[in-house]
Amino acid sequence: MKALNRRPTYPNPSGLQPVGHAVLLEPYEPDFDAARRSGLIIPENLRNNSIMVEMRAIVVALGSEAYRPENATWLRRLMTPWRPRCLPGDKILVQKYSGAIVVGTLNGKQYRMVNEEDIFVKIVEEAAVVEYPH
Repeated sequence: MKALNRRPTYPNPSGLQPVGHAVLLEPYEPDFDAARRSGLIIPENLRNNSIMVEMRAIVVALGSEAYRPENATWLRRLMTPWRPRCLPGDKILVQKYSGAIVVGTLNGKQYRMVNEEDIFVKIVEEAAVVEYPH
């Protein structure tokens, strides 16, 4: 029998597992990546300061209660299908300055922990990055 409401697996190298309605995000800046490929050097402190301003992120992990009805009875929660806004591995847009910056205990990388309501857009497709010759 196929299990219902199973969440797909996605690697979580951070060592952090969000609880409740929290969502763990890995910020990414496609503009910085394009700049680095074209030879520009972006200082690390500028990249670290931009994490809370940057709206793009990749979902790493969801809390156990993320996108589930909060005040429903156990029977209603059991019968209601799980329809999350996003799943681990999805690229999303999140509100600026929401959540908190956390550091992964396994890899020392910076992540962003937000509440489930702070995620408002799932990025389905992105335009190709234009690289200009020097």
